[in-house]
Amino acid sequence: MAKRLSADEREKIDQLDGKGYKPHEMAAKIGKDTRTVKRYLNDRPRERSIEIERQQQELDHRNDVRSRIMKFKEKLKFPAPEGLDITNLSLGMRAYDIGTENIIQWQKTDNNYIVKIEDEFTPIIEHLHSSRRKVILDLLKEWQRIGGKCIVDCHRLRVDIQKEAEKQTKLRTVLETIVEGNVVRSNVVEGLLDEFSWTIYRWALCNTKEEKYITVSELNGRHLLHWGMYNLAWVKDNEMERIKDIHQKLIKNYRKVSTTLDILEGKKTLDQLAKSLSQRLNEFAGLSKLPGNCRLCPGR
Repeated sequence: MAKRLSADEREKIDQLDGKGYKPHEMAAKIGKDTRTVKRYLNDRPRERSIEIERQQQELDHRNDVRSRIMKFKEKLKFPAPEGLDITNLSLGMRAYDIGTENIIQWQKTDNNYIVKIEDEFTPIIEHLHSSRRKVILDLLKEWQRIGGKCIVDCHRLRVDIQKEAEKQTKLRTVLETIVEGNVVRSNVVEGLLDEFSWTIYRWALCNTKEEKYITVSELNGRHLLHWGMYNLAWVKDNEMERIKDIHQKLIKNYRKVSTTLDILEGKKTLDQLAKSLSQRLNEFAGLSKLPGNCRLCPGR
């Protein structure tokens, strides 16, 4: 039976073959039988083809994981809190970053909420775990934790503002439009529109230039109060100034509440964590051989 050759022996045969040696001469040089040498020479083209295919699969996988890492780094940029309109923590467990196509997702673990890492990035996490990249994993865990707290705080602030707005104005929040059959028409019931509390939330969290109040569209004795492009409320004429004053007062008051300050501080920490994570993921992706393994690795 032909014996297996070591890597050094195969390399020696390749060298001798390149110099024109015959199989029996090669066998004598490396101390093996001729049959073993001939078998290696016959199998060599197929083995090389298999090796080339394996190397290409590994290269494709490495490039795929690196591409996922680049995309994942973009996801680490936590949305501006003022762009998150989270009125329900359990509804879909996701929110759009207003003004962009970005989506932030979260999940509940035990009694806490954390930022959810999307399934397409699972191979990255598996490579990090299997190669024991503890520093990166710890940073990522902290980013998820603080991000989850920021999401919960944004939700609480948003809901609290709506409740306080209704309490102070003595008006409930009503739908801006209603549907009757296939017809959509304006709802002119006296009350606050969703953007009344939304604008308070948004401007409490950012220093964007404030809009101007405009009164338009009188229907059934009620006026539609605008704040720039935002629809705030349907109110009676004699209530207009009172509603404006409350809107302004709430914006100023909510800029100073502890929840707002916690959100802003949390965003700064998230930005710092994202920067550290991005740098370390760049180093990880730049290694000549991708450490660890995942479910998508060739041969698994």
